[in-house]
Amino acid sequence: MLRDNVFGPEEQNRCVKRFYENERLFQSRKGEIIGYKTGWPIFDKSLDGLQNGLWVVGGLSNVGKTMFLLNLLWKLRINNPDTLFLFFTIDDSFAKCQARLGALISRLYINIFGAPNKGNKTSCEQQKVEDKREKANSQLIDAFEKNLIIRDSVDGKTLDYIKNESLELKARHENIVVFLDNFHKVRVNKFSGNQKWIYLSEEIKSLSNLLDCPLITTAELRKLNHNGRPELDDIKDATDLVYDADCTLLLHNDYHSCKGETEIKRTVISFGVEYDFPIIDVRVAKNKFSDFKSSLYYDFTPSTCTYQECTEDRTSTYRAVMNAKDMKNKRKWG
Repeated sequence: MLRDNVFGPEEQNRCVKRFYENERLFQSRKGEIIGYKTGWPIFDKSLDGLQNGLWVVGGLSNVGKTMFLLNLLWKLRINNPDTLFLFFTIDDSFAKCQARLGALISRLYINIFGAPNKGNKTSCEQQKVEDKREKANSQLIDAFEKNLIIRDSVDGKTLDYIKNESLELKARHENIVVFLDNFHKVRVNKFSGNQKWIYLSEEIKSLSNLLDCPLITTAELRKLNHNGRPELDDIKDATDLVYDADCTLLLHNDYHSCKGETEIKRTVISFGVEYDFPIIDVRVAKNKFSDFKSSLYYDFTPSTCTYQECTEDRTSTYRAVMNAKDMKNKRKWG
């Protein structure tokens, strides 16, 4: 049995102070959700919003991880105007991110937003493009002036740069959200091989704790030897990242994996012609925030870089379809 006052007054005061700080925080949570509101109703309901901690978004190459992050970023900005957003893009340039954000805001095709004067357009069509771009660019400039910072690999891509930029921003603003695209492209000079990934995972986790904010990073997957949904073990070279993450989302494009032969797709008829678009399965594979472990579904339109959350009814239908496919695949693969 411990004797009274085993700790000195300094340690006692520190713990008691932190206790009351946290208790005030707990008592202040009176809204609908604990974390930041994303504006995606099922996401917010299932995960209590975007909560503080380390989030990992995994998926195969070209599944749409970056565009998922950019859509999440923009919706968060709309719903949380007093929050600062820091987006590290190591995969793509600032210009590519600007064009993708412009496309998802304006709903213009990204190749049109990025090259508005290209192609043969009527004067009326050209004017519509210019009007939509002007409105989108106005919103982007407003974001850059107020609460959005994008840093690409020209600015820096080392772990030290990412840490310093994030901590400096946190020192100036209480509420921040940090995005990192992607984990596997961060440069670390101290280690190589497996030791690099262990060290990097520990440092990114530590940074999320120091910042006390949501830190969302994308991660690559190993090449899969099947066309089913990915598992946590499929995240490339990052066993420790899986362990350190508070929440892991695994993206899957069944339309692409099954070469169009799937029920998980969206068909749009335009001028009598049918066009199929993918629906992205966003599976919550690990979740320390709540007991929710299932999939969320999003209509994905690559040409305009947009993610739109499916309704509750459609989500329930797609969950049933994918769960049945998982059971069938397990029997097939043994």
